Amino acid sequence: VDADDHDALPINGEALHGTRPWVRPSARTSGGLDVRFTRKGAAVYAIFLDRPKGSTFTIPGVIAADGMKVRALGGATDLPWKQHGRDLAVSASGQLPGQYALAVRMSPAPWQVVKE
Repeated sequence: VDADDHDALPINGEALHGTRPWVRPSARTSGGLDVRFTRKGAAVYAIFLDRPKGSTFTIPGVIAADGMKVRALGGATDLPWKQHGRDLAVSASGQLPGQYALAVRMSPAPWQVVKE
């Protein structure tokens, strides 16, 4: 998140403040979007530096934990997702919250892919 994007902090601040880098701090989607990962408690956050286009987006290199829920920060409901190999495909029916970087909370924390 760009430091000048102060409007993004009220929505995405949970993914930034008081967090630590996850075991895999960054990744790139097959579509070329840069993703940063942070962790706090039992949650892992995926922060997309550019907003995904379309109604489905991929969180690369994570394998869902049993009972995992995925929610866009600022959103009111959990998002449906499916495991596709080593990636998580998330469906965002309707408008994603905010207009800057998109942050997604995954809880309980997913498994990471160690080798690609």
